[in-house]
Amino acid sequence: MASDSKAANFVTALGWILVAFMGFGVVMALMQNVMINFMLPLINEQARTQPGQMPAAVVILFRVVAAFVLCVSAFLLWAAWAFLKRRNWARQTWVVIFALNAASSAFTVLVFVGMGFFTRMPVPQSGGIPPGFTTAFRAMGIVMGIVSIGFIVLFVWLIKRLRSPDVRAEFQSPSAS
Repeated sequence: MASDSKAANFVTALGWILVAFMGFGVVMALMQNVMINFMLPLINEQARTQPGQMPAAVVILFRVVAAFVLCVSAFLLWAAWAFLKRRNWARQTWVVIFALNAASSAFTVLVFVGMGFFTRMPVPQSGGIPPGFTTAFRAMGIVMGIVSIGFIVLFVWLIKRLRSPDVRAEFQSPSAS
């Protein structure tokens, strides 16, 4: 019974964390849509007399991407709430989301650290890049690599935990329906 209580506590805690983060995500996506749909046209209208006006296709692209982000954020908020309500499809959805995030973090490590992106910075030349810039970029690359590896470990642990028998049982109990 202690392990069942442990699984229930884990699912409840993770569920509320997901609801909180996805709620903030929806708020941010709404603000982004307001900015893009109301502010961007005003800025573009003011720039009409100047040569830096954004093409209409770029404005449309921004609107489509912002609407897509809002839809995804809203779906993930719904999935977080369903996770809290012990819906199995929500557990599976979060396993996939965590796997995609782990893959994204692994890609970050591969590109920035594994491929030596920061070690191939241009050598400072007269009037070019300041001398400390290359060192700072390398340090940033190392920190990004460490943080990305930390996220990979976290996401793999979450996936493993969500696929464990005790957590799966949480989502198949009569109270989960």
